[in-house]
Amino acid sequence: MLHLFRSLRAAPLLLAAPLVFTSCKKDDADQPAPAARPMYVVNQGNFMRANADITRFDRATGAAVRAQFAAANSGVSLGDVVQSMTMRDGRGYIVVNNSGKIVVVQMSDFKQVAEITGLAMPRYATFYLGKGYVTEWVTRDGNGRVSEFDLTTNTRTGRTWPTGVNPEEIISTTAGLLVANRGGNTLTAFSPLATTTTAVPTLADCPTNLRLDGTGRLWVLCEGKSAYQPPSWTYDTTVATVGAIVSMPLSTLSAPTVRFFPRRGVTPGSLSFSPDNARLYYTYLGHVFGMSVTDSRLPAEPFIRRKMGFDVLGIDPADGTLYAADQFDYGTDGRVVRYRPSGAAIDSFSTAVGPTQFVF
Repeated sequence: MLHLFRSLRAAPLLLAAPLVFTSCKKDDADQPAPAARPMYVVNQGNFMRANADITRFDRATGAAVRAQFAAANSGVSLGDVVQSMTMRDGRGYIVVNNSGKIVVVQMSDFKQVAEITGLAMPRYATFYLGKGYVTEWVTRDGNGRVSEFDLTTNTRTGRTWPTGVNPEEIISTTAGLLVANRGGNTLTAFSPLATTTTAVPTLADCPTNLRLDGTGRLWVLCEGKSAYQPPSWTYDTTVATVGAIVSMPLSTLSAPTVRFFPRRGVTPGSLSFSPDNARLYYTYLGHVFGMSVTDSRLPAEPFIRRKMGFDVLGIDPADGTLYAADQFDYGTDGRVVRYRPSGAAIDSFSTAVGPTQFVF
């Protein structure tokens, strides 16, 4: 799968004066209340098979539509390897990595209304001041970029900003945008009103997830370097490093607190917060771990143990229900298990191939 290729060579970033960041509320004024909306599972599908799709789950009835896009768009393929999806103003923006595009759908019926094309290995999208922004790897082992797109015309504006190697998640704040550079150990901070960017050190390798806790702190999950290295992708334990969870004041983006994981080459993922922002959760060693935001160390014991292993985690912002998914071997459909905030299992349902993200 394309998303498994990781370039771990650090890259310099264009430096500028530090930006001052504060958190902001997501722009979803015309969306239904979270409890009334369906939940969506992004399914990557198989590399070069163009069988990616989105699973729709009705949180009120428990009914699931395994392939929502295919059901709503007869005869149309969503594309090759869906990486992520985000929503704004009644529309969904589905980033299709290997097809180099963003598919725009109406959330009311999931009909496709547009495609934003000409992207180079796009990954994640967000919105700021009425425009869209998407991270692009461009190449597997070189510096990436952020591209701006117009939400009215659904076309690229031509404006771009440089990042480090393999830019992943991107989030917006009142001051601008933050990008996690998976191929190094920095974030890229910039304002779309300017042309320069700032490198923010995380003090840990391979940042991927960015979260705001609602109290003025930024949280970053860093995977740590994989033991598989380009160009041969042979196993090399000498280069593997431990992952970490890093937090720092959003207002200064400095003096980070780093909580390192104990094992090299073992990848944590899916950093998620409880609805009240008091606890955070993540996957590690196939289990789900939970901790208070005030804890100085990572927990030693899992919150939810899973013999078969979980790859993806999401938390319902309305009631705190945990959704955890395994991807199996990309040869069969994925499966989601739901848990109460106490950790007790509720039920499960099938998805399309390769579940990778929950969208609430």
